[in-house]
Amino acid sequence: MITRTLAGLLALALHAAALAQHAGDVAVTRSGSTLFTNGYDANLQPVPERLFLGTFGDTGVPRFTSNPGFEAATGTFVSGTRLGFHAVDGLRRWDGSAFVTVPGMQLEAKYLTAKFTVGETAVNGFDLAVQSNGGIHRHLSFTLRDALGTGPASGAWLLSLQLYATGTPGSSEPFWILFNDGLDPAAFEAIAAQAKALLLPSDCPGDLDGSGLVDAGDIGSLLVLFGETGGPGDLDGSGLVDAGDIGSLLVLFGECPSLTPPARGPATPP
Repeated sequence: MITRTLAGLLALALHAAALAQHAGDVAVTRSGSTLFTNGYDANLQPVPERLFLGTFGDTGVPRFTSNPGFEAATGTFVSGTRLGFHAVDGLRRWDGSAFVTVPGMQLEAKYLTAKFTVGETAVNGFDLAVQSNGGIHRHLSFTLRDALGTGPASGAWLLSLQLYATGTPGSSEPFWILFNDGLDPAAFEAIAAQAKALLLPSDCPGDLDGSGLVDAGDIGSLLVLFGETGGPGDLDGSGLVDAGDIGSLLVLFGECPSLTPPARGPATPP
């Protein structure tokens, strides 16, 4: 009886760990020679995503995080393939209306002895071997550094990346990780919403979360933007995100007919 109970508890613990490993991670899928970045829905199924979030200090170490991680399901690649990361732009900080460089600020991305450091310009990165089953699950170490000692005490920092593969060659569109360095969570959420609208502008007014639908999720996004001056939440063009924009959003409710989702397949072997 005790043995069965312990086995059951262990199974539950392993199941919980399996779920936790996906939270916020970058799910990599492949269709032919094209790699795609995805988040996860409530059922842990990959859904297209190109903007991911991270929080410095989430492990207790200031200006350090190992999240988000990167993972691909079994069979995505052939054994011997390596999955790589390039920084396709310099490190940028949100200044209230755009992402700008800050002299002296650097972000180091590292896995064991492999590393690259992003300053004001793009840099080539490194690649890691996938598992023998064609999958991968790796968490890089991200560390924000102030080389000049004069940088801001907090902020939202944008890292622009592109994935590439060897062995089964391929690459992804650029994608982004937005890191919170000491900001209030609500303030960071508002910046993230503005960043998504700036980096991935929608052809569908009202689709504030980029889901391809104007639905309840966009009401949540609009509430995060409430009180902002202009921007994607200002649907009625009044210059302020306010109650009038809720009415405009309700009028737009439904599928975005003008959007054609990019063709992407599940993780597939070559």
